[in-house]
Amino acid sequence: MKRNNFCQTDKLLHQRVKDLSKSSQKEYNYVFDDIYHLTGRTPTELVKIGLQEQDPYATNEKGEKTYEYLPFRTITSIHEEYEEYLRKNSNIKESTIKGRLLYFRSLFNKHRIELPDMPIFHIKKPRTRLKELPLDSELKLAIELSTEPLQPLLFLTPRVTGLRLSDMETFTYNTVLEATKLYHDGTLEDLLSKNPYEIIPRFELDPVKTEKQGNLCITFATPEWTYYFFRYTKWRQRKYEEAVDELERLKHDVRAKNKHRKKRLEKRIEKLRITNESPLWISNLSRTTGLTKGSMGRLFYDMNEKLMYELGPDYNYKNEDNNYGRFRAHNLRKLFSTTCRVNMVKINVENRNDKFRELDIVSLFTGHTPPNMSNSEVYDAVEEDSFDSELRQVYTALVPFNTIYREQYDLEQERQRALELQKENERIKKDIDSAVNKKISEVFNEYGIEEILRKHGL
Repeated sequence: MKRNNFCQTDKLLHQRVKDLSKSSQKEYNYVFDDIYHLTGRTPTELVKIGLQEQDPYATNEKGEKTYEYLPFRTITSIHEEYEEYLRKNSNIKESTIKGRLLYFRSLFNKHRIELPDMPIFHIKKPRTRLKELPLDSELKLAIELSTEPLQPLLFLTPRVTGLRLSDMETFTYNTVLEATKLYHDGTLEDLLSKNPYEIIPRFELDPVKTEKQGNLCITFATPEWTYYFFRYTKWRQRKYEEAVDELERLKHDVRAKNKHRKKRLEKRIEKLRITNESPLWISNLSRTTGLTKGSMGRLFYDMNEKLMYELGPDYNYKNEDNNYGRFRAHNLRKLFSTTCRVNMVKINVENRNDKFRELDIVSLFTGHTPPNMSNSEVYDAVEEDSFDSELRQVYTALVPFNTIYREQYDLEQERQRALELQKENERIKKDIDSAVNKKISEVFNEYGIEEILRKHGL
């Protein structure tokens, strides 16, 4: 059944919600569509009734006073009827009932219409227990079970950055270029020419969820994340070139069946094309634009089902309340936070900044307000990014604990150490050669050896 879009069609409701998010407008539509089917009245009609019944001087067409005491008013009975309607729906949780009633009341509060007291709700706030968090071994299996090149990068992001899906949704290639600007000349081509295991991106953003509170989120990603970003981007570039070549071959083919094929290729080319403004996340679930938060969540949900079949009864694929999947972005974000807090005591980073010493770094990584600081103090405590900035040093020290394929990481670290030793040996050799040559030159000059050799024709 198609719902009424009262947020657009009803004047008073539109004024109330026009500056709200799409998700909030969607909830308002749910509520007042239900109310319309229960009462046959639109939001504007209900507001008029509410104002008339609480005005002691208002009269109807017959000249009769319309004032009613609160318990007998139309809005009161509709409020009670709607609550009863929601409670009869066994699929709706207490928290949802409370939310829907608050949306309903919001419109009338806006116009200062008296309402009955809000019912008392006893809502248990679910807490994620450590045993409900996915294991890194399960994430590794999810990466191996991935059917799209995007998925390993997507699954890894909340695990190593602590970012929410709503913040990941806004990622473009410019986001990554900005996050890795210490390592390249500003172009994707130069970035991809580097060794991914030497790159730790830094993301700075205002979290969507806490945008009004002004929270700051500064987090990083592991070199392993950079490797999967490189792999995904190179796959995307390769597929783009293949699609362009195929379209070129079909360019002069006038057969009808190839006409549709050309259109599909044009859409695919547009989807795969990479510019700075191109959305980072594309998959079979997206058409020409990037993945939405909901589509990302669907990929996590599907992988949770795969893990259940792969791991069998030992895999607790839902939490204790049987509400949420085990393998979901929120749990991976929580795993990142827990891993950092547990291992923070194992790292040793010199603090040069008194404000930084007081900062709850994991709160900053996850976009929360630190418990002992205001947002303005957080901004004061954080310095500009550089290779030796304190925040980067802390995250770098935590990288081993947030790396999924630890063996590969250790191998790369050994390779880097070997290269550094080789460079150091070459430098020492050059220094020795330079010192020896300098000494020989001094001896030659002191004893006039060059002149003696010249006299003897040598």
